[in-house]
Amino acid sequence: MQTTRPTRKPLHYCFSFVAAISFCLMSSFPAYGKQSDTRYGQLNMIKSLEESASIDNYPHAGESYLVSYTTRDYKERPVPAFGQVLLPSGKAPEGGFPVVVFAAGTTGLAPQCAPSISKEVRYDDYVDLWLEKGYAVLRPDYQGFDVSGPRVVLDGATNAADLAGLVIAAHDIKGVNLANQWLAVGHSEGGAAVLWLASLDNPASKTHPLKGVVAAAPTGTGVVDMLTGAANTNKLPGVLQGYVAMTILSAKVQDPSVNLDALVNPGFMPVIEDTRVSCKPSGVTEVTEDSYINLGDDFNKVVQFVETRSYLPTNKLNVPVLIVAGLTDESSVSADLARDESRKLCEAGSMVDFQTFTTQSHQDILPRSFDRSVEFASYVSQKVVPGDFGNCTEIKG
Repeated sequence: MQTTRPTRKPLHYCFSFVAAISFCLMSSFPAYGKQSDTRYGQLNMIKSLEESASIDNYPHAGESYLVSYTTRDYKERPVPAFGQVLLPSGKAPEGGFPVVVFAAGTTGLAPQCAPSISKEVRYDDYVDLWLEKGYAVLRPDYQGFDVSGPRVVLDGATNAADLAGLVIAAHDIKGVNLANQWLAVGHSEGGAAVLWLASLDNPASKTHPLKGVVAAAPTGTGVVDMLTGAANTNKLPGVLQGYVAMTILSAKVQDPSVNLDALVNPGFMPVIEDTRVSCKPSGVTEVTEDSYINLGDDFNKVVQFVETRSYLPTNKLNVPVLIVAGLTDESSVSADLARDESRKLCEAGSMVDFQTFTTQSHQDILPRSFDRSVEFASYVSQKVVPGDFGNCTEIKG
């Protein structure tokens, strides 16, 4: 007999403004552990499907948990983060459900832009593909969307910490049977996050070994090119204007000396302000100045933020990586840039498989590359991956 899931109040009703986000979540989660516990990966609070948000967007999910856990910020201080743990339907196989951690792309800076509740960028269909294959999917919301904010985008170190921290926390959920080894999949900013993750030694401890990562259209050197373009033209598409504004505001969080009045031209300032509160800034049709931002010391500080906090393609990765890119990506992440960064990773001694796909949009790379990602997941789940994995010889060609 087929049953119908009850309709539940969408979680996004809780996130109308900054002051509400913590009240809504913290008051609705029953205490699970000591909220004051500062241990990395500590599972602090948990809410199961029966008393939490609907999982109707995931037809192949059997159980869902919303969790609060402890992660680390850019100064290595303990901070809270929230995430979702989705289990596929059916009984866990021997050894537990295989685990995929999914790192979302950039969804915005405001509290209502957290990946799990964003209305502008949704990944539900893609996540459900993994559930259909029998994988448990862990979805971190990244730190900074609650009172621990403001949110900082493009920080590979903190994004990676949020991913691995959720892995540790999820294994502490009573009655949930997860495999110890895991795979990380990320899109755009999330793609850069999983590459940073892959450069770390046992990011979730030796008990929970990372076996490989899939980076779909990962952000990289294209971000600096985008900033340079903003300093030399006033003709950027609205979506790129929003990314420029998010990058500037994120850099200022970590370096308060960034002077917005000196960096940002007056015609572009409305986009900066809109980005603070909107998930999808509208951009401006034109500015009277020759560029959106100015070159100089403050520009250099933003570039330094990107170059030191996002992933570096010269780092050797400790696990195999599949990098996939769309041939018609309209964002700052072109297939040519992804190939060039794959080449640098190969030269650093990493095991890389780089593949391109015909796509219709930046996000389209995820479903297009899904079958290849599943093959990769199965391959790296072996105890030992051959040293000749990937196509570095071709990439460096």
